[in-house]
Amino acid sequence: MVRIGGCDEESLIEAMKEELDDYYFYTYEKVTIFCLEKYYFRVKSNLMTVIILDFSEPGQCTVELNSGGGGEGLLGITWGSEDSSNQKAIDLIIDLCKTKNWQFSEVDKEKEQ
Repeated sequence: MVRIGGCDEESLIEAMKEELDDYYFYTYEKVTIFCLEKYYFRVKSNLMTVIILDFSEPGQCTVELNSGGGGEGLLGITWGSEDSSNQKAIDLIIDLCKTKNWQFSEVDKEKEQ
């Protein structure tokens, strides 16, 4: 989970739309969900990545990332595709923060509870 400070909802959503390829998105109240699906040849499967943007706190956004699928064979070996997809999403968010001069921080889920 990561947190972006100094951003407004509309600017972040529009920036994500410009940077992402082939996505579906849905907004309800203060939460926006992006769903991306891509075929990866190395695992011979589709991989879905979900990016959840939570704007509940004014002036900042909490971002949750989750990837699934991408398994091959009976054991569902992913060959690192899920981690790779999450890292690409984090890199995108970091780049956006640098470009837009927003603050970026990682959040320890254990401390939040």
